[in-house]
Amino acid sequence: MQPRQGTASEFVLSILTKHPDREFRPGDLADLSAGRFSRDNIFASLRLFFADGQVIRNKDGRDAWWAITEAGLQTR
Repeated sequence: MQPRQGTASEFVLSILTKHPDREFRPGDLADLSAGRFSRDNIFASLRLFFADGQVIRNKDGRDAWWAITEAGLQTR
């Protein structure tokens, strides 16, 4: 999936690409957006990228941490 410019999806992909060695929770990404995107928008973007194989989800109890995959890095 190639995100449109200025969307939550583009924001998510840009943050994950800049930090390929880190994992983020949707709330962390929403905080980084400084209120521009809601947690729900971020989560919806992550789910689409997950279905496309561009991100991976690691569950830790009730929390889910998300990181970019090699395939996600190659789409940029």
